[in-house]
Amino acid sequence: MSLSFQANIWMIVIKKIVETIHGVDDVSKLALVLRFIFACIWLTFTGTTVKGLWLRIRDLSREKNRVKGQARAEARWARRVLLTELFACLAAGLTTFGFWGLMESMEIIKWIDPRCYEVMKKHFLSETASIVHRADLIVNALSVAVFSGLLFQIPPPANDIVDRQKNPANWTSLHRHQHWG
Repeated sequence: MSLSFQANIWMIVIKKIVETIHGVDDVSKLALVLRFIFACIWLTFTGTTVKGLWLRIRDLSREKNRVKGQARAEARWARRVLLTELFACLAAGLTTFGFWGLMESMEIIKWIDPRCYEVMKKHFLSETASIVHRADLIVNALSVAVFSGLLFQIPPPANDIVDRQKNPANWTSLHRHQHWG
């Protein structure tokens, strides 16, 4: 994620340098290309992250089916945590890409047919861009809250043996179920 933001910063720097040297008219096409590159980097980042999370979820599903007891509970818990992170990452990545895609579409229409752009902007694009941008901000904020554990936390599985040893009332049931060999 930091790579995509660093790329965005460098693209802004390049745009400002070209803008300073060549004037404003020459920059619109360059800015379009740079934003398209950023959108591609962002989509690649999102896809790579989702793929990595999905592979780990698949591994945990296999592990969950292979083991029993506490290890199975922990594998099931870890799988749920990764699924939550996968959905948060996918939502944040796609809404950000959708917003950038809409903005790029507006710029392309503006570049190709300025009159059509003004009509579409007046009747459709301004409100749509505002709604998509707000949705992107909300989804990004919710994703950060999910990642940090502020909004949603999946409690880890209880370790039955450790919990029973801490509580003396359960010691007799613990000794009844253990086979000492």
